[in-house]
Amino acid sequence: MKYKNSTLIIIVSILLVAAIILLVQNVISTSNNVTFQHIHGLDYSGDGQTIYVPAHDGLKFYKNGTWYDQTEGELHDFMGFSMFEDGFFSSGHPAPGSQMGDPFGIVKSTDSGKTLEIFDLYEEVDFHGMAVGYRTREIYVFNPHPNSRMEEPGFYYSTDETETWNQSELNGLIGQPSSLAAHPTKEGVVAIGTNTGLYLSKDYGDSFIPFLENLNVTAVSFDHGDSLLVGLPQGLLSIKMDGSDQIDFKISSLDSGDVITYVKQNPENENEYVYSTRNKDIFLSKDGGATWDKIVSQGVAEQ
Repeated sequence: MKYKNSTLIIIVSILLVAAIILLVQNVISTSNNVTFQHIHGLDYSGDGQTIYVPAHDGLKFYKNGTWYDQTEGELHDFMGFSMFEDGFFSSGHPAPGSQMGDPFGIVKSTDSGKTLEIFDLYEEVDFHGMAVGYRTREIYVFNPHPNSRMEEPGFYYSTDETETWNQSELNGLIGQPSSLAAHPTKEGVVAIGTNTGLYLSKDYGDSFIPFLENLNVTAVSFDHGDSLLVGLPQGLLSIKMDGSDQIDFKISSLDSGDVITYVKQNPENENEYVYSTRNKDIFLSKDGGATWDKIVSQGVAEQ
């Protein structure tokens, strides 16, 4: 009996060790298995613990140094992706085999994409250009064509989560828009980057003043203080809304033809920033932009 018990203990121990090895291998390979077909945005969860990236085939999450694929809910192609403090708003298209209509119009999720709440213009519009105030929840969109809620193409905003829409006049805006950002806490404050500069509005987009001129702005966002984060072909900078205290971040030289596409600050850590590029690289800084770690390289998650 003692011999049988010893044998049983050995077998159980071997199985336990094998299970632990398998678990460790699975954890180690998690990042290596995460790939990005596209990068349609990026931002932080409200607690600042997780980076969200919509990537054509669902969401990718980065937490505690590891990348994870979305495992709950359908793997939709989210476009115009915009986080707010309790979740995200998005447009886009349904996953293959989904029963959801195409396109999404505007949908909302508060459970990391597991479920979607339909808000407006369902099966009518795919908004590629959309921004939402992190705490104001004001929604700004570039509307590409007339629809049941908007009589003509143009720039529109809603202050009541799509119950009503208003068209902005865009006075003073010059160039082809490339990026859009809504202030996280200040109502009516919105920024648009174009191929001629950065423009700032404090009246819901009716009038814009040039903030940075004669520059090709490829990405823009508001930080969670009172500054704008601006991606340019030659680099990345932070500048106060009053035009003072400009910081030029020291980032790695971009490859030829590559540009910054999205940039965000952690809402709970003013020293943490993340940005992505057209070549599907993602960089993270936890020391105020002094140094950067590459966490995605050409669409493949780094270990």
